[in-house]
Amino acid sequence: MRIKRLVTAVSRAELVRAVEGAELFSRFLLQGPKRTLPQNALMWRLLSCFADQVEHFGRKYDEEAWKCIGLKALGRSMEFIPGFDGEIVGLGYRSSELDKVEMSDLIEVLYSEGARLGIDFHDDGRAA
Repeated sequence: MRIKRLVTAVSRAELVRAVEGAELFSRFLLQGPKRTLPQNALMWRLLSCFADQVEHFGRKYDEEAWKCIGLKALGRSMEFIPGFDGEIVGLGYRSSELDKVEMSDLIEVLYSEGARLGIDFHDDGRAA
């Protein structure tokens, strides 16, 4: 069965029929909704604050690097493979695959670590 999204009662009924008709010992993965666009925008604003304000182990990093650091803090894994030139390339750490809860967890990690590092998050839109 291809990936289905539950957006209507009909799609829910189709999924139930597929489960009922599945062969014994079939495997299913049911995931929550993906992260929201406002969550994504907030994450990038926070990452920008890290990139602008923090020197990490003697070096400044861009937003993408800080996103990887945050995802690692959540327990996400990365695979390392050799590139064309033999240098190591990291694969993984994609925030687009996070669900709403996972994205909330990432945002909380960023706030927590940011507070520890003394980051001023400006007007980040978070309610006081």
